[in-house]
Amino acid sequence: MDKHHLGIDLGSSYTKFVVTNGSNDLVIKSVIPSLSRNKNLFKSQLSKIKEQFSINGVCTTGYGRDSFQGDVKKTELICASAGISVPYPRHKCIVDIGGGTTEIAVISLNGVVTKETIRIAGDEMDEAVLQWFRSEHKLEIGLGMSEKIKKSVGSAMKMNSSDIAVKGRDLVSGIPKTIEVSSDEIRQALKDPVNQIVEAVKRCLEQTPPELAADILERGIILAGGGSLLKGIDQIIRERTNIPVNVSEDPLLSVVRGTGMVLENLKKYEAVLL
Repeated sequence: MDKHHLGIDLGSSYTKFVVTNGSNDLVIKSVIPSLSRNKNLFKSQLSKIKEQFSINGVCTTGYGRDSFQGDVKKTELICASAGISVPYPRHKCIVDIGGGTTEIAVISLNGVVTKETIRIAGDEMDEAVLQWFRSEHKLEIGLGMSEKIKKSVGSAMKMNSSDIAVKGRDLVSGIPKTIEVSSDEIRQALKDPVNQIVEAVKRCLEQTPPELAADILERGIILAGGGSLLKGIDQIIRERTNIPVNVSEDPLLSVVRGTGMVLENLKKYEAVLL
């Protein structure tokens, strides 16, 4: 049986599993609620993967990683998935906008030079949309609906305007109600969490030694994580920092895809193993 590698990203909102083969091709991917929310589901999913595949190595990252061995920093996994060699000959800035946190790091050679972490990310954006409807429209919606709205018409910058029908419960009458809102309004709802993420990026860059600035200006910032899929967030970071910004390929799976590359080249990445 062919040997496979398992990457697990133990995020604060979701746990992501990715199985890759010896050529680091994606075989399966799976997303479940976070380990802290449902430990039995985590164990069940892990057992299914082990029964289906011959796992040659496991690499993990995230909040629940302490129970595993051979972990590496999340920013280094993102670099690996982006094809950036180790040791890193050029300096890079990585921004990972996850569910519960946004992590920004400048990396050089075998380590992190500066790092900034804030508890503002995708979940906070969903909550901001929910609170906006509660205060501006007296409409109670669930987090599932607010996430759907964010993904459908949410943006960090002004885009072509579009409308979306939103269903919820009227806080005054208590009966179900449907209203139509524009994407411009959702952008206003997301303004605060987006601004906090941009300011965190700027703080991290301000702490970066000046001798590293030239490489970052030339090679730019890499965005990863589900939050980087918010329309226009790369543009607003680019506009406010004057630095090129690129969204990684398949940002939802950047971390776990990187684990497969690390496991395939343990000797090459041993300097960044924790």
